[in-house]
Amino acid sequence: MFDLLDQTLTWLCTDDDLDLVARFYEQHLLGLAGFRPELFACVGEHGEEGSLRPREPAAEDRSDRPGCLPYGFDPEHGGALCPDCYEARKRRPEVAALSPNGLYTFLRDCQRGPYTTRLRQIHVSPTLHAEVERVMQHYISYHLERSVSAGTFLRKLRRKGTTSR
Repeated sequence: MFDLLDQTLTWLCTDDDLDLVARFYEQHLLGLAGFRPELFACVGEHGEEGSLRPREPAAEDRSDRPGCLPYGFDPEHGGALCPDCYEARKRRPEVAALSPNGLYTFLRDCQRGPYTTRLRQIHVSPTLHAEVERVMQHYISYHLERSVSAGTFLRKLRRKGTTSR
């Protein structure tokens, strides 16, 4: 944990994408603490690993949801939901929506790999950052049973950094 914190503080001082650093830190800290979210298999009824592979929507779903179907994130069950399980549980207050990009392009890369040049080079839109931050803060708050103010601290750092440049 100390090494992760030490390295993360270094990245916060040297990297421009503070949100990417924060999400990477969260994923690895959760893993070290025994709360690593499941991002590679559905935590719902479908449980099989294949249920979290991207797939095209059915013809009847294409009118209002272009692209891949949305996934969900269920903190009570510890991770991602396939589109079918998300559809069945999306009215529950603890379940949050998670886009395919949030799951595949962002969270999985943060969780599985080291903080390398490849991870630093992925472009993450502000909208995707906000979505993943919301989902992860919900997950962390659910398990801690209290909110965390790290996001507020990072926003202050970001504002300070932009005014000093």
